[in-house]
Amino acid sequence: MDRLAAVRFNSAGKYYYFSTDLDVKKGDKVIVETVRGLEMGEIISDLTDLSEFKLDNELKRIKRVANRADIEVYNINKIKAQKSFEICKEIIAETNLDMHLINCEYTLDASKVIFMYTSDERVDFRDLLKKLASVFKCRIELRQVGPRDKAKIVGGIGNCGLPLCCNSFLGEFDGVSINMAKNQLLAINIDKISGVCGRLLCCLKYEDEAYKEVKKKFPKIGSFIRYDDKQCKVVGLNVISDLVKIDSEGSILFIPLSDIDKKPAPKKERRILEEIAPKKKRNTINQDKRSQNNSINQNRMIRSQELSKVIIQKERKMNEEINHLLGYNDMKIIQRRDMFTFSLDTVLLANFCAITKDMKTIVDFGTNNAAIPLILTQRTHKKIIGVEIQKEAVEIAERNVKLNHVENQVEIIHDDIKEYVKYAQRTKAIVCNPPFFRLGEKSHINESPYVTIARHEIKIDLEGIIASAKKDSRSEWSFLNGLSSGSFY
Repeated sequence: MDRLAAVRFNSAGKYYYFSTDLDVKKGDKVIVETVRGLEMGEIISDLTDLSEFKLDNELKRIKRVANRADIEVYNINKIKAQKSFEICKEIIAETNLDMHLINCEYTLDASKVIFMYTSDERVDFRDLLKKLASVFKCRIELRQVGPRDKAKIVGGIGNCGLPLCCNSFLGEFDGVSINMAKNQLLAINIDKISGVCGRLLCCLKYEDEAYKEVKKKFPKIGSFIRYDDKQCKVVGLNVISDLVKIDSEGSILFIPLSDIDKKPAPKKERRILEEIAPKKKRNTINQDKRSQNNSINQNRMIRSQELSKVIIQKERKMNEEINHLLGYNDMKIIQRRDMFTFSLDTVLLANFCAITKDMKTIVDFGTNNAAIPLILTQRTHKKIIGVEIQKEAVEIAERNVKLNHVENQVEIIHDDIKEYVKYAQRTKAIVCNPPFFRLGEKSHINESPYVTIARHEIKIDLEGIIASAKKDSRSEWSFLNGLSSGSFY
């Protein structure tokens, strides 16, 4: 009866499934045929009955159990691969190709040799292939691999002081995102959350599900809770110690999760009304009843208007949060949840543009919350102007400029881009993260009008931005269609 066997060819490589009716068990060395040729692998798990699975394609079969001769040939090929590696490096140096050789492998029957390399660009290795074929007299494969695969093959020591996970036990790479670091409340410092390969740490995924489960019992950051008969804002969490960081009337406190009052807080209107309601003055007995009623009604109207203003201001502040700019922990940015927030493409755009000595002023079209100007202040001391049409975004942008103490370098202008270029002084540098959705029948419109204006071509389209850039810039201005979101410089 055929059984299913999982075979791995490297100690930390991906495993593949084969069928067999041979008497083999976990740990046995076996000979199989792959797309590369004849290879020797190891069975890494107990065999299971093949009838338990519904397979669309027929699996390749295990050829035989590896004998002593096969193992000796395998070891000889490893020594032979080391010598071939050095020879290939010399030939690459002679041909002046921009490629970095990292590994060499032979198939078991030595009918094929595989060279693995890394390169920033595509390499034309036709001449190299001819020279290698004349030396090794066998089939040759040149395989370009990425930085993660390079780290897996070469190995090394991680930030934790232990051997790299990918080189030790990870069979294949899982998807890792920046949201996993945020979910675990880690500082978004690219250097600290990246591995030796330059990509996000694979271990960010290990505890992500555990953090998601534990955080369910904690209040959300930015929400309000009741503690010591006061309404306090949650500004941080420590899920390991079961502590909640709160802002209580300007004082920062760390309190145990168990001390948080689970009862609902009193109504917002009542609390705010108690804060702003003026003390009632005693009316004299001889006061006219009609004037008294008019006065009361007028006071009620004034209090109602004040109450509405305070509620709006409070709600806006409740929707705000202060974050660190991605990769710039010394810079902070105020963001509102109902408005367009910066993301990785904003950081990339701000670092993408080239700043030359002859540039006197840099203009950011559609600056929103001034994320791009703030990042540019870390790269240059030149004057930076942010132009924004939305009044609410302008207010937040101005607060962000003051928060980071760059008022002398960054200026925020509330105006339409098309109107601004009519009176502005000409400049050589214009950056912009434009609206990247056209307005059509199939467009998904966000509930927030602020986000809609930022993302959709409502106030201005890409052609309008280009036309404005031509008016505002000198004749030698340059234009590059940049990031995936449509950002340009």
